[in-house]
Amino acid sequence: MSSAVLYLAIVAVWAIVLVPMWLRRDTEKQAEFDEEHTEPEPRRTRAPSRARVIARRRRRTAGLTALLATAVTVAAFGVAPWWAAAPPAVLLAGHLALLRVAVGM
Repeated sequence: MSSAVLYLAIVAVWAIVLVPMWLRRDTEKQAEFDEEHTEPEPRRTRAPSRARVIARRRRRTAGLTALLATAVTVAAFGVAPWWAAAPPAVLLAGHLALLRVAVGM
């Protein structure tokens, strides 16, 4: 592999990282400028309803369960090592532990 391809890959990765960061910074500066030169509007914030919180928890639990099932399936077919299922299992166990604590509150 030639070094030109390697340098090109490094430049491409840095461009992928830095360009969004520069754009975000410019957008934030523009937003700050707009806030300084406009009348502030009163913000109305609502606490999320119980149904939305429960739905969010169910989606997260379902997503982590699907991730664990996928990792176990991939490991069972030998595509990934057996320990590849450990991070999703730890994430799901931690999430379920947090849910258990939330029930007690």
